Amino acid sequence: MRQVCDEKKKKSIWEYKINCIAARPGVSSCQEAAMKIRRIPRRVRCILLFLILFVFCTPTFASDYYGDAVNGSDESGDGSQANPWKKLQFAIDSITGTPENPHTIHLAPGHYGPGGSGDDLRIRLTAYINVYGSGIRSSVNYLYIGTESCAANHSIVSRLRAQFLHVNYFSENVMIENCIVYGASDSGIAFSNDSNGYIRNSIVCKCQKGLQMLSDCTVQIYNTVFYQCLEEFRIDQGADVSLSYCRMDVIQTGQGNISDDPEFLDAINLDFRLRKGSPCIDAGDPADPVPPGGGTRIDMGIHEYTFTPQLYIEAIELPETRGNNNGIPELNESGFIRIKLANGGEDAMDLTAQCVLNGSDMLLQTQAISYPDLLTGDADWPVGTGTSWSVPIRTGWCFPAVIRMDWTSTDASGSMDIPINLHSDTSYADSSNGSDLTGSGSPDHPYRTIGRVVRQVEGSRWMPVTIRARPGVYSPSSNGEVYPVYFQDYESLEGSEIGNTILDNDNQPVHLLVGGVRMSLSDLTLRSDNPERFRLVEVRGIDSEIKNTYQERDVEASGPLDYCTSIYFGSSAVVENNTFNGSLFETGFSNANRISGNSFSKLYVSSGSVSENHTGFGQFWFGAIDPDTPLDVRHNEIEQMQNTCSGYYTFLDNYVKGGMFYTWGPDPRSQIVRNVMRNTDIAVVNQSIPFSVTHNLMYCDRLEYPYPSYWSTDSQVLYYNNIGVYLTRRFENVYMYSTFMSGVFSMDHSLAMATNIDANWNSAAWGRHGISYYNMIDSIDCERASYSDLPGCTLPTNLDVEPGIRGSGTITEIGPGYLIDDTASWIPGDYRGLPVNPAILRSDRIFRCEDNDETTLYFLEDPSESAEVGDTYFLPDFELRRITDGYAYDSPLIDAGNPEPAYNDPDGTRCDIGPWGGPLSRTPLPRIPTWPPCTPTPAASPTASPTPLPSYTNTPSATTTPGTVPYELLLNDDHFDAGDPFDLSRRAVNSGAPRSVFEIIVLDVYGSYYFWPEWTPELQGIESVLLHGVSTIVVLQFTWPSGDVGHASNLWFWGGCVDPANGSLITTIAGTEFAY
Repeated sequence: MRQVCDEKKKKSIWEYKINCIAARPGVSSCQEAAMKIRRIPRRVRCILLFLILFVFCTPTFASDYYGDAVNGSDESGDGSQANPWKKLQFAIDSITGTPENPHTIHLAPGHYGPGGSGDDLRIRLTAYINVYGSGIRSSVNYLYIGTESCAANHSIVSRLRAQFLHVNYFSENVMIENCIVYGASDSGIAFSNDSNGYIRNSIVCKCQKGLQMLSDCTVQIYNTVFYQCLEEFRIDQGADVSLSYCRMDVIQTGQGNISDDPEFLDAINLDFRLRKGSPCIDAGDPADPVPPGGGTRIDMGIHEYTFTPQLYIEAIELPETRGNNNGIPELNESGFIRIKLANGGEDAMDLTAQCVLNGSDMLLQTQAISYPDLLTGDADWPVGTGTSWSVPIRTGWCFPAVIRMDWTSTDASGSMDIPINLHSDTSYADSSNGSDLTGSGSPDHPYRTIGRVVRQVEGSRWMPVTIRARPGVYSPSSNGEVYPVYFQDYESLEGSEIGNTILDNDNQPVHLLVGGVRMSLSDLTLRSDNPERFRLVEVRGIDSEIKNTYQERDVEASGPLDYCTSIYFGSSAVVENNTFNGSLFETGFSNANRISGNSFSKLYVSSGSVSENHTGFGQFWFGAIDPDTPLDVRHNEIEQMQNTCSGYYTFLDNYVKGGMFYTWGPDPRSQIVRNVMRNTDIAVVNQSIPFSVTHNLMYCDRLEYPYPSYWSTDSQVLYYNNIGVYLTRRFENVYMYSTFMSGVFSMDHSLAMATNIDANWNSAAWGRHGISYYNMIDSIDCERASYSDLPGCTLPTNLDVEPGIRGSGTITEIGPGYLIDDTASWIPGDYRGLPVNPAILRSDRIFRCEDNDETTLYFLEDPSESAEVGDTYFLPDFELRRITDGYAYDSPLIDAGNPEPAYNDPDGTRCDIGPWGGPLSRTPLPRIPTWPPCTPTPAASPTASPTPLPSYTNTPSATTTPGTVPYELLLNDDHFDAGDPFDLSRRAVNSGAPRSVFEIIVLDVYGSYYFWPEWTPELQGIESVLLHGVSTIVVLQFTWPSGDVGHASNLWFWGGCVDPANGSLITTIAGTEFAY
């Protein structure tokens, strides 16, 4: 192989360049002639190409121009190499290419877009203009090849990194070569409007769609790598696409195509060189010329493997011999730079390196450093301490510097750039006291605008930078801030705290912040009232973080244009502890996404994990897009489910309060488990493979349509150990388990109570071990049911008995503030906050349980107004009663299921009927979350006669204890500003039996008194029952008004409870102070 490599190195570079022209568009006749002879033997081809180039294709009078995003100027530049332009669009618009005189623009390293050259996101290329970059270091966002007014015929785009390349508007013979298209949120490369061209030796990576072709377009693709795209090819019928000698995830028709791992050197950091042994080496089109140093054939991809060491940096250390040891070279500090090299190519023997840095505040020693021999796959640090450095002067703050490392080994050499920052990794902005003209970004001399800081700093993989924005408003009108602010990779923004550092675009329809790789945002308020379609934050890079921010789009919650943050395809972010008055829209296709502890108006997600969030009435929905790893959604409180949820997901332990969980074509591996669905359907649609829904609790406590149920369409659904229950029996034509149109379902250990009809039995494959009771219509139409408790079902093995669940029974005593079931044996305090219907068979009224002991439920209101002794009460506890647990009797459903061992309970006994039985009952069912505290209805008069305490025939465990009851007034803050939530509540701890009280709460405004609940000067209060245990009520809730309401302090609320019979004090007196 070494001999072959040496022979390749002897090839004439001129011969290679001549041969390459065979596949490049130039003058039309030259291009067509070259393409026709690509299959002629190489020696003959070279001769013909020479004749074509120098006989038929001359003269062309091609001109070269230059652009430099960092050092160029559109005002004083002339496009020459010595005086380049800055913006790529300015360069394109300044020249006119023709068939006789095509032009080429050469781009220096830099980003040609917002945050770099100042170009727009979208750059438009016209005909007969070629753009040649400097490889991955020359980047654009979106390059449109062809405009509505000018097709980009015979244009070449080469050696660029882009998010999106679009060949459009009848553009012909366009060549895309040696380009990296990475991270497109839609198509990476697209052809439309009768355009055609060629793609060769390029890489299309981590795009939502790799290539999109409309029906009237033509493209030839060869030697190109498609890698980790969600959908590699979307090709309309009628499009002409030729793929040959390409690498792709899913193999396509074409000569020489492969799907093996390309084995890039360091793809996560965009180093797409090939490792030794890569299947892309010598796998390109054998008719194409081989670049100098290559093997027997051209390679796939953008870098030819040259059979030399392929070195890259794995880690960097900057230990200090003098300084504060923070890893940042600062004034009067010194130390060493140690660079860990890794090798993915041929063995690197006798490896030495030297670091060079010119024109900087840092001085480096010049002698060479040695490395151990790096064999293929090895990585190691240098021998000794590395290169010494010192910083004798300071001419800037957070000052960018680039160290060049030159290395040599036997028969090979190369260089690598190492960008760092000197003096600090943090730069400052101050909207009130900073200056963009005289500032340096230091703590003592901050810049005025965030945008100015971003233009100054340069973060890198080895030294990320942070921009610290001090308290103030950063807006066009306050400090001259210009939005959007575009962050480059490894640049972050940190405020002082929410509400103090405020970014506001003055309601302009523009983004606030657009971030790159490893961007972090924290402790900020971002806001805009403009209703148009833009984002406060765009995340367009991996490993970003958004933590502790308040983001507000003051637009209609029901409207579609309230985006706060969007995480785009190919990006990933950790989003934690934020408040979004608007939506988060995540389409990152990354399992590294983690969204937790936030509050949203709306939320859409596609990948990663979503946990411990609260979503409002705006909507929550998802479309999981990773076919291998499920989207993990768990432990969220969701006010409203909406739209379609699809893909491969886990939906676990969530509390959904409304709407519909509508899952379209879910992956059959998906899980819907242990969720509480309040007034919310679970609907499975378009899934012909059996799909399981298990251990969910669905309940209805509303009195109007819609009515929740489990249902499906065109699907096979298996319901295991689910609960469906209504707390009011008033709805008609409600099937708790059903299917529409077509499909089938089955029920195992599922429950339907207090609904209209338990199931649509005509579509049920079977129903086993279920409970159907207290429904308005009996189960007379039961089919294929067995070992179930079904009133009216005459099929053998079924029962028709009162099920004997813990949460239902017969009232043996009832009175103001309590009811008793003397057959019960409840766990004291276990039902606090749960809804209770004291008369489920005849009443719609639901009460909140404030406390309970073994046999008594306590309420703030009077359950005897809707129930009486002998009524059947109902609360959501569905476990079976057992004498061994202290209940007066065993449920008849214990050990009443199918006796075959396959159906046994986990303890090996015959299975119980109901959701707590069977082989899957090891997974516990969820509990209904507690209801919020309620404020009792005010008494008609503060002098109303007391309600006598009930006489207990079965004395509760709590006994009356003489003494004062502890009483507190709780206020959520002590100072309130416009827009702040105001929340006053009361908590009392009654260790004795329930007792009647008259409660007085008063607002003290400098000796003027205003009494609750009307807050007028007239003496008033509320008569109620102070229950056993801890009781809490909400006294006053509102949002502090905006406008000029003045200021005041030393304001007080006072409160306490007295005996309504004699006025004696029952509780302590409490007070709480506040100001505004």
